[in-house]
Amino acid sequence: MNFVDVVVGGIPEPIGGVTNFIYRLASNNMTGEVVDLYPSKKKDIPKSFRGKFSQVNGRKSFYLYYFFIYFFSKKKIFFNFSSPKGLFLVLLLPKRGNKFYVVLHHGELCCNFLTLYFFRLLSGKLDRVYAITPTQKVFYEKIGIDDRVIFLRSTYLPPVEDDFCHGKSSLVHTNKKHLVFIASGYPSSIYNHDWCIKAIGGRNDAFLHIFMYGDGDKKEQFLNMELPVNVFFHWDTPSFDFMTALASSDYYLRPTSRDSFGIAVADALNMGAVSIASDVCKRYPGTVLFKNGDYEQFKRLIDEALGGRPLSLSANFESHNGFSPFCFEGETL
Repeated sequence: MNFVDVVVGGIPEPIGGVTNFIYRLASNNMTGEVVDLYPSKKKDIPKSFRGKFSQVNGRKSFYLYYFFIYFFSKKKIFFNFSSPKGLFLVLLLPKRGNKFYVVLHHGELCCNFLTLYFFRLLSGKLDRVYAITPTQKVFYEKIGIDDRVIFLRSTYLPPVEDDFCHGKSSLVHTNKKHLVFIASGYPSSIYNHDWCIKAIGGRNDAFLHIFMYGDGDKKEQFLNMELPVNVFFHWDTPSFDFMTALASSDYYLRPTSRDSFGIAVADALNMGAVSIASDVCKRYPGTVLFKNGDYEQFKRLIDEALGGRPLSLSANFESHNGFSPFCFEGETL
């Protein structure tokens, strides 16, 4: 059964790779409970979720919650963290009859003392470790994790009907004379949002909407930037509104210099848009790829799209080989 009893992490807000993934697990009813470590009054609980949603005030409160609720249970508990630092929470928990599943959503893991220490102490407690990239799988094997508990998985789950509105978005401009391009992410240099502005800004045949979340090294620059008339920033937009905007777009742009997958790349394709992304990592099947760091190739693809030329004539596409949506059970890919 593609189901775990408890998922530990969080759902939006805050918005990020970990919380979006858990939101999808809940909306697809792949867990009986979500335990959110980041309490907020603005939580976006999926309408389709039939399980229990619990908020605890940080990791210390989670220990108390665990001892009272799960200490004598036999549950499958799935821990989600962005980096190895989160594993300290699991390290101090007694397993009893429970099973511990873990995924680290940051695609790149460094083989430093802290990571080695945590994993070696944890190796006997983990029943499943989900690797989100082949490189991550190799990393886990090298530091001594038993190969039998490592499962290579995509962390993508398609959106459900309740995740967005099928009508036109009130946030984006749509008409027959302009193509709508969307980009998203943190205001960080690794997202290369300035490439999108440079390639599309000032054109009379396109609109560019960039959805920004959280902080980053370019936030102040973007907040004070004088934008071209056809470029728009949206800050900390709720997931439902962003997804509705994505469904109203023609193209989604992801020129990242570092990435682990790019959920919005896949969502855009599933909603009928074209996704153009760097080849810095494995992308969703059908994504139009350009060489990581090659602005000229990125710009050429946009020019071809605006010129009405089919991208299939010149572009490379991510293949379908070895891809499937996230699942708990089954063999590794």
